[in-house]
Order: sequence, then structure tokens, then C-alpha cells
Amino acid sequence: MQKLQGRFCRLLSVLLVLTLLGSIVSGCNKKPANDGVGGITAPNGKVINNGEPVTIIVNLGEYAPTDNEIATENAPDVFNSTRELIEKFEAMYPNVTVKLDTSAP
Repeated sequence: MQKLQGRFCRLLSVLLVLTLLGSIVSGCNKKPANDGVGGITAPNGKVINNGEPVTIIVNLGEYAPTDNEIATENAPDVFNSTRELIEKFEAMYPNVTVKLDTSAP
């Protein structure tokens, strides 16, 4: 039960971080989404950074995805939900690249 609660809290924290990330990035929108002029329009109709490439560097601390994507004997615990969320975010906003800063936990 404790392990299940830990995973739920971890997933909830990651979702909150990515929601905040989306809020921050959507604040960079220089033009109204419906003006139809320039930029890459995401499926949700928003343009980020006028369609210019942008890189976001985030440090998720203990919520960073594990290096391995498949459980092994040496690394039985695999945590990929943040990696999947980042991939979905980048698919929604093709001009945005999210990089993980793993320099400090």
C-alpha cells in the first residue's frame, strides 16, 4: 500500500510540474493563436515563441526518468512517466525541446 501511495504521489508531482511548465511556456505566446500569421500552431491552437525553436531545461530531481526504459536485474525499478509526458508535450509543441538537467538531484 505504501509503495502504491508513493507512486501516486510521484505521478501527481510530475503532472503538476509539467502543468506548470505548460503554463510558463504558454505565457511566451507573442501573437494570438488565431491570427494565422507565421509560427507553428499546436493541435490546441496555441503558438509558442512565434514558432521559433525553443529549448526548456528542467531538473525534475527524484522524478527524473530512469536511464533504463526496461527493468533489468541490476536496475529493477523503472520510472518512465516523465519521459512519456515530455514526449507528448514535445509532440503538441513541435518547436519546443525539453532537456533534462541531471546535474543535481
